[in-house]
Amino acid sequence: MWNTFLVRSKIGDNNCLNEFLSKNEIGVGYNSIGDLKNISKPYLIEQLKKDIDAEDGRKINTTLSFLWIFSKEMEIGDYVIIPDGDKLHVGRITSNYKYEKKKDSELGQYCHKRSIKWLEEKINRHNLSNDFRQALQNRRSIGRLSQFTDELQVRLKNVNIKISSQPTLSLIIDLNDEHRIKIKGLPNKLTDDELKLIFAEIRKLYII
Repeated sequence: MWNTFLVRSKIGDNNCLNEFLSKNEIGVGYNSIGDLKNISKPYLIEQLKKDIDAEDGRKINTTLSFLWIFSKEMEIGDYVIIPDGDKLHVGRITSNYKYEKKKDSELGQYCHKRSIKWLEEKINRHNLSNDFRQALQNRRSIGRLSQFTDELQVRLKNVNIKISSQPTLSLIIDLNDEHRIKIKGLPNKLTDDELKLIFAEIRKLYII
């Protein structure tokens, strides 16, 4: 399963969104720390303590988190989401972590990079589930959203899903302009095994 990450385009006082989109890349702008490719987490923590007040544990942990996610956890093929008002830009990571030394000392720039293939599809945040929308309010430079990868993939296929819930669930799925599926009378609560059984039975109708 692919992971999904929230990425903020503002670096310092500079909004790098247009640069991200035009150059097919994303980046984080914590400079002076050097190349992150082959460093360990304990070493990175020690380097951050030299640059940040060692007593400010919260800031150290926040910085450590987004640098580690960006350089170590992201993988080729993972999804990236950049909010732009109500619109969400979505891309797929196409490179490993890269370090551009010449930008390390430039304020408002980013020396830590990854290449991205931006998808043509744009998603409106108001079409997402409430939990997904709330997760997008995370103000950190990088955030994990992998729990929403399935929903993201559904939205990218232009599948519209509506759920009403009283007293039982009614599910309406707009697959495209020509096909709408309606399922009524679903129980409010189902176990994973029960859900798997339902999907297995539906699958039998279409796949021999």
